[in-house]
Parts: sequence; structure tokens; C-alpha cells
Amino acid sequence: MQWQIKPNSIIEVDYIGSHGWGLINPNAVNINDLPQSIYQSTNLTLLNTVYPSQQNYLPFPQFGSINYYKKLG
Repeated sequence: MQWQIKPNSIIEVDYIGSHGWGLINPNAVNINDLPQSIYQSTNLTLLNTVYPSQQNYLPFPQFGSINYYKKLG
């Protein structure tokens, strides 16, 4: 919302928020989502490359952990 209080002055008020009701079952989207073949590999070169920088190999490397909640019913 904006209000012009003088010809050269404006007041602006913003609200950002969210609310959930009855949400259960958090689901991690971007955590431990590396391919299973990497976890089971015995290739030390692969493991020494991936594990120190796992974030680069996730589906959304620009984000940290992503969780979403869904309402049942």
C-alpha cells in the first residue's frame, strides 16, 4: 500500500507472509538427492570429487534445503 502524504513524499507498507493449516508430511526436495550410483560407488576419484562439493551435484544447486508440505484430505 502506498500513501502520498505530500507532493514529494510517499509512505509504503509491505507485508510478506505465509500460513499453513493442518499441514503434515514434510518432503525434502533438495537433500541427499544424489544418484544412488554415487552412494554405492567404490571409485575413490569420484567420491573425492563429489562428496566435498555435494551441493554442485544436487538438482537445484543454487538453493539449500527445500522442503514442501502437503495437506492430506
